[in-house]
Amino acid sequence: MTGQITEEEFLKLRHDSELRLQTFYDHWPASKDYLSKEEFVRQGFYCVGQGDRVRCTYCRGNLSDWEPSDDILLEHKKHFSKCPFIASPYKYPEFRDFSSRLESFSDWPTQFSQKKEDLAQAGMFYLGKGDQTKCFWCGGILADWEPGDEPVSEHRKWFKHCQWLEVIKSEPFFVKALEREKASKEKAKTNKCKVPVQETYSPEELAKQIGFSPEVINKAAKKCGAAFNVETLVKAILDLGEMKTEEVVQVKTEKDLDMKCLNKSAESFDPSCKICFDANFNTVFLPCGHLLCCEDCAKTIRTCPMCRSTVDSAKKVFLQ
Repeated sequence: MTGQITEEEFLKLRHDSELRLQTFYDHWPASKDYLSKEEFVRQGFYCVGQGDRVRCTYCRGNLSDWEPSDDILLEHKKHFSKCPFIASPYKYPEFRDFSSRLESFSDWPTQFSQKKEDLAQAGMFYLGKGDQTKCFWCGGILADWEPGDEPVSEHRKWFKHCQWLEVIKSEPFFVKALEREKASKEKAKTNKCKVPVQETYSPEELAKQIGFSPEVINKAAKKCGAAFNVETLVKAILDLGEMKTEEVVQVKTEKDLDMKCLNKSAESFDPSCKICFDANFNTVFLPCGHLLCCEDCAKTIRTCPMCRSTVDSAKKVFLQ
């Protein structure tokens, strides 16, 4: 492994100190044996195979033209002061290799969904107790793993200044983990915004789910006759018009009204009333602040369909 190598080969060197050491045995000039091969390896270097040139697998910096008086660490710091190893060296050298961390998980409890490989790649080794893991670089301990927890994401969440995260931030497994985390958050946000309605409910039950009072529903049902669906029932309820029109207030921002949950998708915004679907929504429920229906539909609603809290009053709003 000399000269130009592939990214895959480079990453193998990063995660295997024995492989790095072998490059020095294979290519390091005998005339430069006054410098410690092991110290080069400890700091992440491998021998490139071009004279005495070495390259750091943590910062990708190259150093050469070594002199007998040179101190490897000082030269590393002098030329690459932002190298993660220089910023904060790893604390547990015995677990610096992926293979040694992976081996520590031989007794990892099977009831936990986190894969041994994912934990080891994230820099963690197993402490042998419960689900406690520890980062070989920063020494941070992660435990109480729950289904769906991403090792890389949890590492970033609790120990964001760990330099191992800086080292691996461009590696494929790291990027994929962040993509999964992002997708999971988007899915959770979408599910949170949905108002659950069971289609097997009767029209009267659906009207109650929306928030209409039982008294108004019963009156409207009598007007609808023997057979009717929820749309017919809601229109009949609106025709009764038994709630007083509330005072007019002005709303300057969408944020205060939690309008994000009214989006049909992340890209499109539907301003139509979520009850009649004819008019645009223009009435906010208080005290919850949700905005999802028009002034006419709001007249007969006592419970917010979104959060199920009691509606004390309904205010007509003008959106700027």
